[in-house]
Amino acid sequence: MNKAVVICGPTSTGKTSLALRLCKAFNGEIISADSRQAYKYMDIGTGKLPVDKSFSQIEKYDGFWKVIGTPIYMYDVVSPAKSYSVYNYSKKAQNELLSIQERQKFPFIVGGTGFYIDVLTGKKPISNIPPNIKLREELNKKSLEELQSILRKTNENKYALIDINNKARLIRAVEISQSKGVQNTEKDKNCSLDILSIGLTAPRKFLYGKADWWVEKIVEKGIILETKNLLDYGFRETAPMKGMVYSSAVDYLDEKIPLSDMKQKVKWDIHGYIRRQLTWFGRNAKIRWFNIAEKGFDIEVLKTVQSFLDGGKKIL
Repeated sequence: MNKAVVICGPTSTGKTSLALRLCKAFNGEIISADSRQAYKYMDIGTGKLPVDKSFSQIEKYDGFWKVIGTPIYMYDVVSPAKSYSVYNYSKKAQNELLSIQERQKFPFIVGGTGFYIDVLTGKKPISNIPPNIKLREELNKKSLEELQSILRKTNENKYALIDINNKARLIRAVEISQSKGVQNTEKDKNCSLDILSIGLTAPRKFLYGKADWWVEKIVEKGIILETKNLLDYGFRETAPMKGMVYSSAVDYLDEKIPLSDMKQKVKWDIHGYIRRQLTWFGRNAKIRWFNIAEKGFDIEVLKTVQSFLDGGKKIL
């Protein structure tokens, strides 16, 4: 069966929890499509570790976890100290997808990083622009605000879609935008997949409320200790530590801001990220959207997936 289901949408919509239920119903396994969940030792701040319920059945392996018996691939793939790109992701995720199919399991591609999903499913090609070390050294000396300004002027569309608080991603985006080389010449090999795309959403106020609740929970569950451990491991200057959640937690540990300010900063950052995710996914008119604020939405998703597997009309 050359089919797959994508479950996408903004952060804090319960994509993985829903996918775990669908895996039990349809003999499935999960491929994470989240750019931060590939990093080892970063469990709470990336959403790998659930905060709303205690899954006692979590087994961690190199490159995947098992949650209540269901494998989730592309977790814990690489050290935070290692460079990791969408190219690295797509190659390994593609192999996992083929392995799932060969074992007669059904693949669910789950996450909020739209570019990763589009590359894995063959909708977007991969940039082949090589790193420009000299340019990176120059850009790395600039502040976050300066990099944001440069990218906004050189590529406004890209600026609207990436995590503009992640310095490493800003530098890469500027690098690609300023390159005179030929971009995007390699596509993943999954263009022939018959894909059903399920999007989870809700009114923006509802989404912000869910995100704010999550921030309070990760503080309760130990994000400060997790960040301290990452600093102790020597990962302070690594790219993933400059992104959402962790950069603010570092500021708190460095006594630059109080805990209340740290939490508010993370909330605002996630609100901005939600808006960018909605913009990205909103451009795909073929996503079938479900409102998580409505009772019984999960049953409707299950029915939609069942119809797709039974040969019903494809909704890409």
